[in-house]
Amino acid sequence: MATEKETFEKLISMVESYTETWKQLHHYISLAKTKKFDEEDENEFLEIKSVITQELELIMATVEIDSPSRADVHDLIGKIPTLQSLSEQNENFIKGIDTQWHRNFVALQILQGMVKAQIREMEKKKGKDEGDFRPVLDRVESYVETWKQILHYLNTAGGGKFDEEDETEFLEIKSVALQELELIYSMMEFESPSKAEIIDILTNAVSLTALSQQNENAQRTLGDKWHKVFIGFQALAGAIKAQIKLADKKSAEPAMEERVAQMENYVETWKQFNHFLGLAKSGKFDEEDETQFLETKSVIVQEMESICAVSELTSPTREDVHAIVIGAISLARLGDAKGGAALKTTESKWHQIFIGFQAVLGQLKVQLQESGKKKGWSLFGWGKK
Repeated sequence: MATEKETFEKLISMVESYTETWKQLHHYISLAKTKKFDEEDENEFLEIKSVITQELELIMATVEIDSPSRADVHDLIGKIPTLQSLSEQNENFIKGIDTQWHRNFVALQILQGMVKAQIREMEKKKGKDEGDFRPVLDRVESYVETWKQILHYLNTAGGGKFDEEDETEFLEIKSVALQELELIYSMMEFESPSKAEIIDILTNAVSLTALSQQNENAQRTLGDKWHKVFIGFQALAGAIKAQIKLADKKSAEPAMEERVAQMENYVETWKQFNHFLGLAKSGKFDEEDETQFLETKSVIVQEMESICAVSELTSPTREDVHAIVIGAISLARLGDAKGGAALKTTESKWHQIFIGFQAVLGQLKVQLQESGKKKGWSLFGWGKK
């Protein structure tokens, strides 16, 4: 009799195979759009639909799943009896087919991720250290890189310059993003970014073609959602790094000298943020500047978590930092003539936060000086004993 792990591994294999068949269905849907197909293609299309229907029953006999549902898959198959009939449908009908196909594709990726997460849980019970945050950090950092690739393709769609290979790669990146998401959530509980937010973004990003046909507001909204999730992952990575740092030290309370140095470095990073606001105002920036701006925001959010892990800040707060960073979507958005008011607001908020951190730094230096007096020295030289 197969063990539970063997059953899950078999299920993974079945779902992966089914996903490949599902991709073949997409190939024939695309073929119908071109109207370039023959009798052999029609026969293969019929065969693919037969395999899809049968293999879904095998998966459902192995595990109970809500999505993809039998009803939704059967509904889609029923709408496309032949390539010829699909090729004769109007644009809105075909868009609906694409969306329905993609919805089920997303569900299959989530299912794979959930099963892989179950296997990981079984392995963890065999003696892996649950208190070690490093594997979680590695997963999160890897996921952030995948999430950046999602942005690359969103921008590619906005530019309108892409080909079939780009469409295929975009589909693969979404697969990785959905599967890895389940693994991360199985390793650690966190509220932001939420799984629902991420799935919503990836579900709505049906294809590069579909994204390129959206109006400017719809593209911006999707970009805003991407950015919010990105900042959420930076905060998560920062919080995990802070926990690892504290665990590595004998004392949870860092030396006052270290806290002063940390805050001084953080203030310098905030100056860099202001530098990028200046670039946005001037309109003189390029793709490299956009990349560096994204990295600077990453450092700001992560380091804030490290600071909050050892200090209780009443002002500026974590929420203050997140708000300004999330609002600063990109240099292009800030520098847009339509966004002039947004840039002024961001500059004002930056100044308030910057002054706030200067005050915190001053307080830390006073505490350092006071502690130095007790030991017989001060920031400005040796004190009197």
